Amino acid sequence: MELSRYKERMRELKLTQLELSQKSQVPIQTIRKIFAGITSSPRLDTVMAIERALGLDERPTVYDIPGIEPLPIFKNIPLVGTIACGTPTLAE
Repeated sequence: MELSRYKERMRELKLTQLELSQKSQVPIQTIRKIFAGITSSPRLDTVMAIERALGLDERPTVYDIPGIEPLPIFKNIPLVGTIACGTPTLAE
């Protein structure tokens, strides 16, 4: 991620941070934190969305293959079962 490249491209396209946020569907607060240097290592999907919005997504990805969809992002991992540790207590 090269901020100077992003800023130059935004100047070329005459885009504000708010317009970039809307075009990339990245929250404005995230955009502001990235450009202010508060967030120095944003998530890959965020960088890809910004680069797509700026027309800088030159690298092909697996998602360019027809039929391939990204996995959903889980905020909470669903509970599938339980794990018992140690010596089990058995009824006799």
